[in-house]
Amino acid sequence: MSTPAEDSAEIPFKDGENDPSQGALDEKSSMKAQHHRGTTASYYSFPDSTHEPRSTPSKIVTRSHWILLICCLIGLPIIVGLSYLLSTISPAQGELPVFLYSDDQLVGSLDGQWLTHLDTTGNDSVVAYQFVGSVPPFASTLKAINFLDVSLRVGSSKNESFQYLLYSGSTINAVWNYPLLSGITVTLLRGVPEFETFMNGDSYIPEMETTSNQDELYYTVNNDDYYFVVIWSTALLTSPGTFNLLVQSAVFDTDNATSFCSGNCSFTLDHQKTNYFLLVAPSRGANVQEVDMYEVMMTETPFTAKIVGISVVLAFFAIKLIFLAIWYCSMHSSKLREMKAKAFGYHQTA
Repeated sequence: MSTPAEDSAEIPFKDGENDPSQGALDEKSSMKAQHHRGTTASYYSFPDSTHEPRSTPSKIVTRSHWILLICCLIGLPIIVGLSYLLSTISPAQGELPVFLYSDDQLVGSLDGQWLTHLDTTGNDSVVAYQFVGSVPPFASTLKAINFLDVSLRVGSSKNESFQYLLYSGSTINAVWNYPLLSGITVTLLRGVPEFETFMNGDSYIPEMETTSNQDELYYTVNNDDYYFVVIWSTALLTSPGTFNLLVQSAVFDTDNATSFCSGNCSFTLDHQKTNYFLLVAPSRGANVQEVDMYEVMMTETPFTAKIVGISVVLAFFAIKLIFLAIWYCSMHSSKLREMKAKAFGYHQTA
C-alpha cells in the first residue's frame, strides 16, 4: 500500500509517451479557448511574430509599380516626339544659289552626315570638282588668269575697274602710260564694301594707290578676297593711253579630285568624311575687260534613310520599354498577392 509521499512522487515517462496530466491541461486550455470564442466548431491560427511587418511589402512593391508606370507615361511621349521630329524636320538647306564671275574659284564644304546628294545646275562652262576628306590644295605655280595690253581713254567722265577673286600668294602687276594727261591714279582696293565706298565718292582705304601719268604698281596678295584695280583721273578731259595689267592667281590643283562635271551634276556624298566642292568659272582670257556672271544652283538632298533608321531605333526602345513595364507589373503583381497573403492572410483549420 503506497504512502502519500509515494503518491506525490513524479512518475517518469518514457520518450514518446504522453503525460496524462499534460493532456488534461491541454484539454482544459482548449475548452477555455472554445468557451472564450463561442461555440464554433473551428478556430483560427494567426502567424507568429517571425513574419514580416504587415505594411512593409505592400508599400515597397506598390511604390515601385507607380514609379515605373510614371516613367513609362513620361518617357513614351518623349521618345515618340523625338521620332516624329526626326522624321519631319529635314536638315537639308534646300536650294542655294551661288554666283561666280569670270576667273572665280569658289570652295565650299558639306558634312555628309545628314545628306546623301548634292546636285548642281548651272552653265556648262562652270566646272564643279568634289574632294572627299581633304581641302583642295593649291598648285605649285601661279597662273595668269588675265592679261591686258589695251588702249584706254581715262578722264573725269570715264574710269575703268577690274575685279578678281584672289587667294594668298597671287600677284597683281599694273603698268600705264598717259603722256598727254597728268594726274592718272591707279588704286587697288580689297573687298566689295571698300569698292562700293570708293564708287560712292566716300572716304576709302586703299591697299595701294599711285598717282602718276606713267608708273607701275606691283602687289602680292596676303588675304583671300575680292580685289579691284581702278584707273581713274580727275582731269576734265579724257586722254588716250596704254594700260597693261597682268594678274597671276594661285589656283587649286584639281588632279586629286574625286569627281568632277559641268552643267547638271549629281554628287554622292561620303557620310564618314567632310566633302569639299570647288567651282571654277572660265577665264575671261587676254585683252578682255568685261566680266561675265555665272549662276550655279546647288541642291542638297537629305539622307532620308538615316532619319528613318533613327526613328525606327527610337520606336524599338519605346516598344521595349512598354513590354518591360508589362512584364514588371505582371511579375510583381503575383508576388504582391503572395506577400499580402503572408502578411495579412490566414488559414482556416477544421
